[in-house]
Amino acid sequence: MVSVLAVPGCGSQSCPDCAKGVPQICPLGEHYGIGHNGSFAPYVAIRERAAVKLPSGVSYAAGAVATDAVLTAYQAVVGRGKVKKGDTVLLFGLGGLGFNALQIMLSIGANVIVVDQRQEVLEEALKFGVKSENVVPVGTGNVAEWVNNKGLLVDTAIDFVGVSETFKAALDAGEFLTTHQEWACADGHVCLGIVRRAGTVVLVGLINPSISFSSLVPITKQLDVLGSYGGTSSDLEASLDLIAKGVITPQVETGHMKDFPQILDDLHNGKIKSRIVLVPEGVEEAKVAK
Repeated sequence: MVSVLAVPGCGSQSCPDCAKGVPQICPLGEHYGIGHNGSFAPYVAIRERAAVKLPSGVSYAAGAVATDAVLTAYQAVVGRGKVKKGDTVLLFGLGGLGFNALQIMLSIGANVIVVDQRQEVLEEALKFGVKSENVVPVGTGNVAEWVNNKGLLVDTAIDFVGVSETFKAALDAGEFLTTHQEWACADGHVCLGIVRRAGTVVLVGLINPSISFSSLVPITKQLDVLGSYGGTSSDLEASLDLIAKGVITPQVETGHMKDFPQILDDLHNGKIKSRIVLVPEGVEEAKVAK
């Protein structure tokens, strides 16, 4: 049994993207499930390079969602964000990607601050091990001010939402008080907004891809502002290994192909809180989930 790397690239060593180790941004490779008819068919033909062996102990359902919801989170946290033990990380958005990213961050030993506008998912984050004092209350108007009032120094902010409010919050410099790139925090220390000087902002979410901001903040703070998209077969192997070891428990539900229209409606109406695997007819649902 295999997991399918959805964007495996063209595979050519003469390809400037594939040869550089970023096949997921190769414009010539297939995008399975994107831009093709039959994306929700029970069978699909794939390139050999897109097949990654499913480790023992990983369910079919977990292997299916790992190709996006875990892989993308892994690449953002480990590959792009390079989060390490002891780092303080601000996580925007506790959806399917965000919860997997949260588990990865906690397994690394990072100090994680979580932001979301849904109380129920913030409560769920506590069950995963987030400290209660690191949960930004729902309705907090100025996240940067909240972080600064706590005296926290954020090394990395990772945005799994992708709207102007979350991105600008990650770059927020607060009130500009001097002519020498300094902003005041409530604890009396000089800071430059949510992310520390020479910190990192990783952009993953794409709800609103049109975002504008002042270049003053990332320049004067010398920030690394990075995009993160998908991942490689090696990233998928690492993601599946984390699932097999119990480090990550993907939030996944199962449904049937015949339920697809209703599931789409539920997704549109914000009723879906995890990933859903559509089980082909003739396959036992219990077998998929185990």
